[in-house]
Amino acid sequence: MVTRRFYLITKRWRKSLTGFSKGQAIVEFSLLLPFLLLLVGGAVDWGLVYFTSHIAQNAAREGARIAVTLPDLEAGDGRVSSTVKQKIPDISLFSNFKVSNTAPEGPTCGKEVTVTVDGTYNFTFMRIIGLTEIPLASKTRMRYEHQEVCTS
Repeated sequence: MVTRRFYLITKRWRKSLTGFSKGQAIVEFSLLLPFLLLLVGGAVDWGLVYFTSHIAQNAAREGARIAVTLPDLEAGDGRVSSTVKQKIPDISLFSNFKVSNTAPEGPTCGKEVTVTVDGTYNFTFMRIIGLTEIPLASKTRMRYEHQEVCTS
C-alpha cells in the first residue's frame, strides 16, 4: 500500500518535471549553434589561410628555380611571373596575388635572385568577429646559377 502511494506521488512529480521541459533542448541548441558555427567556420578559414600560404610559397620556390637558370634574367621578368602563375590555381582565393623578382646586376658570382609572391586572404566566417583579411607574403631566395666562371 505504501509503495503504491509512493509510486502515485512520484509519478505526479515526474510528470510535472518533464512537462515543463518540452522545448528545453531546442532552446539550448539554438543558443549554442552560433558558437559552434563560428568554431567550425574559423577552423575552415584558418585551414584555407594555411593552404593559400602553402601554395604561394611553393609557387615562389618554383619561380626562383626557373629564375636562377635564365641567362638573361631581368627584374620583373615575365617568364618568372608566368611560371609562378601556372603553379597558383585560377580560383578566387588567389585572385589578388602579385609576383615580383629581382635580378643580379654586374658580375653575378655569388649573387642571389629573390622571387616574392604577395597577396591577401579574405576571410569568410571570421568576418563575424571583425577579421576581414590577412596579408600573405612568400619570398624565396636562391643563388644565381647561370653565371660565368668565378675566380676568387
